[in-house]
Amino acid sequence: MKALVVFDGRFYDNHGIPSSYHLNYELFAKRYLNEFDTVTIVGRLFNHPDDGAQSVIGKNASFVGVPGYVGPKSFLFKMPIILKLLWSIDLHDTAVFLRTPGTIPFIFSIILLLKRKIFAVEVVADPHDQLSKGAVKHPIRIFFQKLYSSFLKWQCKRAIGAAYVTKSALQKRYPPGSDLTTNYTSLNLGNEWFVEKSRVYDKLTSVHLLNIGMMVQLYKAQDVILEMVSILKKRNFLCFVTFVGDGEYKEFLEKLAVDLDVSDQVKFVGKISDRTSIRKYYDEAEIFLLPSRQEGLPRVMIEAMSRALPCVGTNVGGVSELLDSNFIVEVDNAEALASKVEYLCSNPEVMELQSKKNLITSQDYKGEIVQKRREAFYKAVRERNHEA
Repeated sequence: MKALVVFDGRFYDNHGIPSSYHLNYELFAKRYLNEFDTVTIVGRLFNHPDDGAQSVIGKNASFVGVPGYVGPKSFLFKMPIILKLLWSIDLHDTAVFLRTPGTIPFIFSIILLLKRKIFAVEVVADPHDQLSKGAVKHPIRIFFQKLYSSFLKWQCKRAIGAAYVTKSALQKRYPPGSDLTTNYTSLNLGNEWFVEKSRVYDKLTSVHLLNIGMMVQLYKAQDVILEMVSILKKRNFLCFVTFVGDGEYKEFLEKLAVDLDVSDQVKFVGKISDRTSIRKYYDEAEIFLLPSRQEGLPRVMIEAMSRALPCVGTNVGGVSELLDSNFIVEVDNAEALASKVEYLCSNPEVMELQSKKNLITSQDYKGEIVQKRREAFYKAVRERNHEA
């Protein structure tokens, strides 16, 4: 049996090869091949290269590229081509996985309904938070927020099986309609990621902070971090932040750093595709910050925890499944974020305890453990397709 995985992922045309930063063959497509003969990935294909991206295709893995679009206007312009392409996909002897939320998986779920074909869902994010006030700037944002939240509820109710990246957070808002349900992260962490022991800290009079996240929207709230740096500067507490990531909002954030007079305290290093290189940034940091406006289960936070970093996050998605409540602040609250960083730096024993706890928590997300749950779900979905 074949697997078909449909979602809104961004892929880039690297000299004729569909490629991605973290959805490449080794890290993504290959995971389906232990249970299925072949896998076909469907996602948005942009006709320009990304030098850090790697091929999504490989042995027994193929790709169908939906014409790349960003935003409703671009989608509407390309919609006829997209609909024709999606309708033409061969569904014979195929188990369909919709990685939701997203426009392409929703459209395809309607096509599957019309063709009387069953599907499973892999729920990786929350559209209610994705389309929240600070995360997206659009005149009819509230309409899209309600629309995509309703889409996802319907998909979860209709699916023959539902896998979530969270243990309970997304399940409460988007409950499954099937008895076949599980949870696993999209992350693949090998043993080389996990340090042997937690960190030791002294009281810090200045601190090196790290944030990793794409800048295609302000989902990761890098703007809030910059406001926090400004607040701490006024309190005569010095901090330095490294931002890893790239996207349309990078220029906006760089200008904001100048406007807040903190540009000498922040560094934008762009997108880092090499997994070994990115570990260096975790190891050089003293605290990891992720004041996100939306999350499923944050992969970068699990990575930071595997390097024994104390972390501060917001109460979105599955963050509460990773961190103690004392290290979770409200969304868009730069003052609270600043106070939490200052508190940690003044209490090295608290930082050491969080380093230890985070390292222990991260052990549950080792690649081999997660993959076993994935494969059990894939096997069950395959069997239900045979029975259908």
